Amino acid sequence: MKKMLEAQFPGIDVILDNYPPSLSKCLLSKVVPVFEFGVIWIMMAGEQIFPMIGIMTPPL
Repeated sequence: MKKMLEAQFPGIDVILDNYPPSLSKCLLSKVVPVFEFGVIWIMMAGEQIFPMIGIMTPPL
């Protein structure tokens, strides 16, 4: 790809590198796994989650 671009457009210098993501995408990539583990923890805790947080288990 680099050689093709340099041949097609002589005089330009092609530098191959990854495009940096935006700040919002970087922050989102840090927050989403925390949220996922939270949801997994809630599912694994089941009914025992209520006593853990100090709430009486609601009737079903």
